[in-house]
Amino acid sequence: MSVTVHSDTADRKATLCAILAELDSYVLADQVADHLQTAGIKGEPGACGDCPISRFVRQRWQQLTDQDVCVMTDSVGVYVYTVPAADRAVLLAMVDTPSVVASFLRCFDAHAYPDLIA
Repeated sequence: MSVTVHSDTADRKATLCAILAELDSYVLADQVADHLQTAGIKGEPGACGDCPISRFVRQRWQQLTDQDVCVMTDSVGVYVYTVPAADRAVLLAMVDTPSVVASFLRCFDAHAYPDLIA
């Protein structure tokens, strides 16, 4: 999948949407889990900054932009921040969590995918 890297706020949001589109193309949470497992992505249940979705987005963002970021994910939104400097981070982009991703997160947090637990 080709993703265009964007630099301003609206364009960063478009970059985040393009990254999530890789997962949003699926219908089932199990398909998202399979995609993450194939990519070698694991995470911690209940850890919004260290779940497989956050790790996936962070990895893809870094590959596309060469920018190290923090990613927070929950069933409502996906948030990309600058790495905190002097205890301060800047929000770069935020989008609503796609429904299939939110479904995956609920299942993952309930330990439905033990192979994805780091």
